[in-house]
This record gives sequence, C-alpha cells and structure tokens, in this order.
Amino acid sequence: MAAGPNLASLARDLTKTKEDGRIKLYLIHRVLTYRRERVRLFLEGAYLPLEAAGPSREHVCAFARGSASERVVAVAPRFLARLKLEGPPVGKEVWGESWVALPEDAPGHRYRNLFTGEVVEVAERAGRAALALAAVLASFPVALLERQPENRP
Repeated sequence: MAAGPNLASLARDLTKTKEDGRIKLYLIHRVLTYRRERVRLFLEGAYLPLEAAGPSREHVCAFARGSASERVVAVAPRFLARLKLEGPPVGKEVWGESWVALPEDAPGHRYRNLFTGEVVEVAERAGRAALALAAVLASFPVALLERQPENRP
C-alpha cells in the first residue's frame, strides 16, 4: 500500500473534521485495502493481544497479527470520556510515558503507520521491546502499524 507524502497531514485534517464522516471512510478504505493486499497475513497470522504499560495504559487496546516474517499491530484508544480531553486523543500530552509491549520483537525494528505514513521505532522499556504511545498516536487517534523489513548492511 503506497503512502503519499502528505498522508500525515491528511490524517490530521480528517481528525479536525471528524463530524463530516470522512475519517470513517478513510479508515475503512485503508484497512480493507491493506487486508486485501495481505490476505495470508490475516487468514494465517497468529493473533497476539498486547499489554500496555504506563499512566495511560487503561486507555488503550492493542493487538498484533502475524508471523515471524510479517506483522501488523493495531492500536486504538478506549474509555476516552475518563480522560476529559479538549481535542483528539493524540500526542505526548495525552499518552505521556505510556507504551505497548511487543513480546516477539526487538529494539531497533521499525513500524510504519498505514494511516499517517509515520515510522515508529521499537525501543526498550522496562527490559521489554515496546512502542511509545505518544509516537504511535502522534497525529491520528488510531494506528495500524506494519513492521518494516530490517535494514541490513
């Protein structure tokens, strides 16, 4: 699935105008297109619920789907009314130092957000491979992250 250079900007604009419904159409289109391109991943890939940690851990739901060679991670916020937000649930001010653990991954791997085109690097948190929620949900309130191939010299 190709990502245009202004994908993050489009995602931010859709978040600002969510009342018109285009954000929902965008999500459906991107997910179904990706699913059609990766049929085997969704039919045969293992499902793995992911654990969140940090101050906002109860406000996120995440899981991975995949195999040793291919993986996608879905992240969505929940219980947003409890956060009493002024705007969308994005960025460091909302997610702070919270993160999602990736038990079958290693620091240094990268994931590309299919909604924004942004790349997030796996870091080490509390001795575990993890994705920082502030980076995963930096520009858009949900994420579908595709693991990128490893860079080899």
